[in-house]
Amino acid sequence: MNEDALSEPTNKVSDQASLAVPEEDYDENKAPEYIYVDMKSRTCGNKIARIFYNVFKSLHASVWFYFLPFAAIFLSYSIPNSFDTPTVDDFSY
Repeated sequence: MNEDALSEPTNKVSDQASLAVPEEDYDENKAPEYIYVDMKSRTCGNKIARIFYNVFKSLHASVWFYFLPFAAIFLSYSIPNSFDTPTVDDFSY
């Protein structure tokens, strides 16, 4: 093989992307199968925002999908029983 052909990429993408996608499979209009941004390549503000997002996403999911359904079921039984309801002994003659 020609060594010049190996050292220079033939398509319009960067060197790193040309190694990841073979030239015959490359299509400019095709969406990538996955997108991943490593934490090391993020800026400081983006790292803080990402951590903030993950923490609040976890809190939202745990409250909305776990705590609130449990609370609704628990309160539907506990609230009616918390009032002073008449019992059988109250109707004795």
